[in-house]
Amino acid sequence: MERIKWRDKDYERPISFKYLDEINQAFNDFFFHYSDSPILVVNASNIDFVNIPEDFEDLVNEIKRTRSGTQYYVPASSKGKGRG
Repeated sequence: MERIKWRDKDYERPISFKYLDEINQAFNDFFFHYSDSPILVVNASNIDFVNIPEDFEDLVNEIKRTRSGTQYYVPASSKGKGRG
């Protein structure tokens, strides 16, 4: 919701938290049972891979390391480090 508010796009303003929550739950339900390819679950809450090049590079490197099954990536927060 913060990103939607920050972008301030006309077409995104009507999107509700409830709608995003329902989409998130549908993705979680689907991928919980998915096993046809590797899955990398990324906690992107505390990084900014759009505006901070180091965050993007770290994410790309993590994707390259993903081999099989479900893996979780919880990167260190880039917020408050004086970057960006």
